[in-house]
Amino acid sequence: MHPPAQAPAYPVHLTDLSPAACYLETANTIPVGSGLSVEFRKDKLAFRCFAVVRLVHPQMGMGVEFTESASQRQDSLRLLIDLLIASGKCAELKVLVDGPRELPEGARNHDRPSDLAEDVLLALILGADSLKREQFLEKLRRQRLHPRT
Repeated sequence: MHPPAQAPAYPVHLTDLSPAACYLETANTIPVGSGLSVEFRKDKLAFRCFAVVRLVHPQMGMGVEFTESASQRQDSLRLLIDLLIASGKCAELKVLVDGPRELPEGARNHDRPSDLAEDVLLALILGADSLKREQFLEKLRRQRLHPRT
């Protein structure tokens, strides 16, 4: 895990999180294709990673894909997800966004490792172009209620 960011730009509300992506509610959306830094804080733990915006709902929220390789982020994000589930206190998680910013080398590459192929949240975010906003949000809600194991 990385130390906390020194001067985060603004807080957002996390609604969904997976090892490969998240959906953030915010009125301060960043254009699709932009890079950003996302920091998750719970108690004394902090995890920061780079992401690219893949979906924007203006004045409402955005879907982002984490750009670090699975080996760089997966263990830390899985630990964070497990802590949130075990504590039952997801609302205590603080999420801060700093962006837009320059993406790290190779982050714009759309070739994804096979370990991300079954990430349901990422698949929903990447496939949302064909959905109206209300349809996307309904699918997101259904996914929350009936997550894959």
